[in-house]
Amino acid sequence: MIRYEGITVFEMAKRCAEDESLKKLDFAAELGRCCREDREFFLSWKDAADKSRGILTDSDYSLLIRIGCVLGTTDCEGQLSALSGILAQIDSAVVDAEEQYKAKGRLYRSLGAIAGAAIAVIVI
Repeated sequence: MIRYEGITVFEMAKRCAEDESLKKLDFAAELGRCCREDREFFLSWKDAADKSRGILTDSDYSLLIRIGCVLGTTDCEGQLSALSGILAQIDSAVVDAEEQYKAKGRLYRSLGAIAGAAIAVIVI
């Protein structure tokens, strides 16, 4: 939207809130509710991020805030350049999250099986 349509960040927020493919993303809907043209965009972005904070890690929240700092602050190419740097960090965070899921998932499954066995022994 930034590159090809050149729309304002307020219009982009509105479209994202209305986009069916983003309906499960609470942040997009919240941004649509918070965003008003008579208010600085970053404040609306931060409010929406704060309301989604419960499901985000500290590093995820930090990346989300950095995106809000970039949107609407420079020309199209400046925004795209800054966003590409943040996107590289997001890709790295996804890889880290997948590794943690694999490591911790195995641990939690093992603990679940042990707890189940312990409960069975107690019941018997």
